[in-house]
Amino acid sequence: MRIVKFRGKRKLNGKWVFGSYIAVGNDWCHIVPLGTEIEDLQHEKIRVITDTVCEFTGLKDKVNNDIYECDIITDGEVNYEVKYVWSGFRILKGRQYVDFIEDLKKMEVIGNIFDNPDLVNDLIVKDKNALS
Repeated sequence: MRIVKFRGKRKLNGKWVFGSYIAVGNDWCHIVPLGTEIEDLQHEKIRVITDTVCEFTGLKDKVNNDIYECDIITDGEVNYEVKYVWSGFRILKGRQYVDFIEDLKKMEVIGNIFDNPDLVNDLIVKDKNALS
């Protein structure tokens, strides 16, 4: 059974919150921290920046870190962004989205597109090199 959980950056201070996702509208959503009891739901939900909400893939990297959508993972040579596409979680390799489960023994989370935009630039440069 796959664990369904999300993360998002708090609207108040930009810190990551992990838990269940509640969409209220296009620009309004909450994360309810894991382990919150139903009777505490009203007081425990935390407003997060909608664009930062990412789903847990259900997978872990080579050092046992959770892998979320929008994470940047590396095999030590090339960085890849984890994306959700129509058929599930994939990474962009060259011009194609591919399954990365078989490569997880080599992969490690090194950041995400929100906190580490420099890794995204590195990813783009490496992808351009891979395409030539």
